[in-house]
Amino acid sequence: MRLTGYQPQYFPRLHYFNRMLSSDVFVILDSAQYVKSLKHLGAETTKRRSYQSDTPIKTHQGESLLTVPVKHSGRLPINMAEPQYQFPWQRCHLNALRSEYGKAPFFRKYFPEIEDLIKTHYSSLAELNISTILWGLSRLLQDEYPLDQLSFEHVENVLGAWQRIRLKRILPDSTIGVSRPAGRQKGMEWTASICQKLGATSYLCGTTALQGYMDKQYYAARGIDVVMHRWHPTEYQQLYADRQTFVKNLSIIDLLMNSGPELSLDLVSDEEKIAY
Repeated sequence: MRLTGYQPQYFPRLHYFNRMLSSDVFVILDSAQYVKSLKHLGAETTKRRSYQSDTPIKTHQGESLLTVPVKHSGRLPINMAEPQYQFPWQRCHLNALRSEYGKAPFFRKYFPEIEDLIKTHYSSLAELNISTILWGLSRLLQDEYPLDQLSFEHVENVLGAWQRIRLKRILPDSTIGVSRPAGRQKGMEWTASICQKLGATSYLCGTTALQGYMDKQYYAARGIDVVMHRWHPTEYQQLYADRQTFVKNLSIIDLLMNSGPELSLDLVSDEEKIAY
């Protein structure tokens, strides 16, 4: 049984959904620390954007970020970091999406739902991000359940009806009963404990983590095989193709707006490019 753990992201990018759909169980690490960028300590220290409060879209000028301003002091988990509503970021995001995707084939289908998601006030960044994750996954699965009734339980019921989809369970780590270890760079201990708690025998992780700090032997000693995720998105029709080259791994918004549910699911559920 394969498990993946990932911090909740804001309208996640496509590889996020591919990794999710390529696992039996997907754990949203909502009690992970909120950071703007992630630092990986390996042979060389690397620093990359976390996308916990950002999502990349395509504009007439190229790739651009929609950013949620976050109110936090010190180190807080994502499920305690709060969006800052005194700034008009909701209006800015909606204006950008309306302007840049207004001519997209599926704009009218998805924009009203995205508008409702963004206009809602959330108590934490994790709550906001999880709402966008459940929305993106349910729409990929061609499920049109009302937004205010979307839940982990409902999405799992929808997943159960899909034989071609490997994913069957999705849940936040805060409900599992495995506490995040104190200190920095404790990802191995945490994810291995989650795997053991849920009975997973395989853990799917990204190349940055595996090449940077993860030790396969640590997992193997606990009966867990580590699988590297190296998925590369297939090109699809994007807006501004006459002036901009294809931009890979954008927000789920870009794919759904341009391709609709059926083609979008085909593009992100391809498991053939995963390295075992």
